[in-house]
Amino acid sequence: YSFKDLQWVKHRPFQNLVLFVLLMVVIMAHPFLMLWSFSIVYLISGPISLFFHRRTETQAELKSKTN
Repeated sequence: YSFKDLQWVKHRPFQNLVLFVLLMVVIMAHPFLMLWSFSIVYLISGPISLFFHRRTETQAELKSKTN
C-alpha cells in the first residue's frame, strides 16, 4: 500500500459519516416531504377537480334544459 491509499482509508470514515448523516436527514425529513408533496398535489388538484365538476354540472344543466 502506498501512503495515498492509507490517507484515503483515513478519510473514508468521515465520508461514511457524512453519508450516514445525509441518510438520517432524508429519513427524518421523508414524512415532511411526503406531506409537503401531498399538500401541493391537493392544492393543485382541488381547484382542477372543482372546475371539472362545475363543467360537468353545467353540461348536465344544459342537457336538462334542452330536453
